[in-house]
Amino acid sequence: MYSQYKVALECEWNAEQQRPPPHRSRNEIQQEVMSRFQSLLGNRCNSIVVGSAPCSEEVQEWMRKCFKCSVTDAYGTTEAGAISNNGIISLSRVDVKLADVPELGYYQTDQPYPRGEILVKSAEMASRYHRDPDLTAKTWTVRLLHSLTLRKHMCSSHFACCCCCRRHL
Repeated sequence: MYSQYKVALECEWNAEQQRPPPHRSRNEIQQEVMSRFQSLLGNRCNSIVVGSAPCSEEVQEWMRKCFKCSVTDAYGTTEAGAISNNGIISLSRVDVKLADVPELGYYQTDQPYPRGEILVKSAEMASRYHRDPDLTAKTWTVRLLHSLTLRKHMCSSHFACCCCCRRHL
């Protein structure tokens, strides 16, 4: 949606430059285009939760401004449930560790921030895959779920995306 907004904004701006003066300001055009996008969600949005790949700060800021609501960048897995919101791990609900990923050059010893695959344990976590013992054996290690998601560890309760890829078993 953000990329469509940027295209619409540029088209509107270019069209404005072709018209005779006086020209509307870029800010006026921005507000007009943004109001069209606001109406796409019915102007009734209370909050937005992004739950796919990490969302850039630029896009989150645009959503806050356009839809006038809070934006949460959530991270979780089907197997373990919610892990973090806006990069902050809920330490009361989730135990998280990093595992080295030598084939990608990610190590817990990396500086300035340790990097690796997130291993997670939570109260809501599934214990196995139904009727798939091979995948269960590859995915769960000593009650820790291999999330297959690569992150860097910023501090004891904060992870940041270090790449937008997932490991494959």
